[in-house]
This record gives sequence, C-alpha cells and structure tokens, in this order.
Amino acid sequence: MKRIAIHFVAFLWVGIAAIGIEGCGGTETGNPARGEQPLQPGTGSPQNPLVSLMDTLCGKLTECLHQVTDTSCRVSVANSPTLGERLGADPGLYPTFLDLLVEVQQPSTNLTIDEDEFKGCMNALGQLSCEDERLQAIEVGDDGMLANLDLVIPEDYCPGVFSVPHSPDLSQR
Repeated sequence: MKRIAIHFVAFLWVGIAAIGIEGCGGTETGNPARGEQPLQPGTGSPQNPLVSLMDTLCGKLTECLHQVTDTSCRVSVANSPTLGERLGADPGLYPTFLDLLVEVQQPSTNLTIDEDEFKGCMNALGQLSCEDERLQAIEVGDDGMLANLDLVIPEDYCPGVFSVPHSPDLSQR
C-alpha cells in the first residue's frame, strides 16, 4: 500500500512538473536562460534528468505517432518495466521507470549519472527520424498505452547513463 502511495505522489509530481515545464520556452535539454543545470541526482536541481528524458521521448513519439497522446506516453513511460534497465539501472532495485525517477530525486541516492552518456543519449533520442524503425516498432494498445518503449532507447549511448558506485572493500584495511 505504501508503494502505491509513493507511486501516486511521484506520478502526480511528474505530471505537475511536465505541465510547469511545457511552457518554459527552453530546448529539449533545458532552458538556456538558466545556465547549465547539474545532472547529478539529489542535487536539488529543479529539473530531474529523467523528466528531461521523458519530455524528449514523449515529444518525439507524439510528433511521429499521431495516435499517441502526451498523457498516454507519460503514463506508459512511468510504468515501463524495461526503460530503466536500458539506461543501466538495476531492474531488481527499480522495477519501473517511475521507481528510478523517484530514486533520482532523492538527495541520498547512490545512483550517479554519467553526464557524457546522458547527453549522448538525449542527442540520439532527439535526432531519431519519424521513419526510424525503432519508432515504428512502438505498439499502441486500444487503451492508448505504449509497448516496446525500450526499443527506442539507443543502445550505443544510453546503457551507461546510470551506475551505482561500488562500496569500498573494507577487508583490505
């Protein structure tokens, strides 16, 4: 029950953030008027990097697949059991993208983001053409929910976005 409540609050936060960010007039990688935003999780940055990734992914999908709505895309991304793993996160610890998004927002997170991998991943997503076979492989259900989202994530940049630092080996002391 607690997990459902956490997911509801996190999903509500994502929705509010998406509505607030949508009219900012920035680019898919942020608002240049604000300067460079840190990508490290837990920094208190106003923009969670996973919200940026969701914005880019859903922007591309709604542009290219006309039956996809922004809402159905965001719900599908949040509930995806495979997107976090495609970004290098442990699926046992983060069973959905929403679980990963919530963890990244925590100041005490052990996750780190490889900024070069993240920027490469965002650029690769932004440059996908509507004719790309990865976008065409997305299945839209009768309920509007999307399947095969993990196929859109470019394998050459994105799998190294997240990593968990190894704890020091105390037996060596």
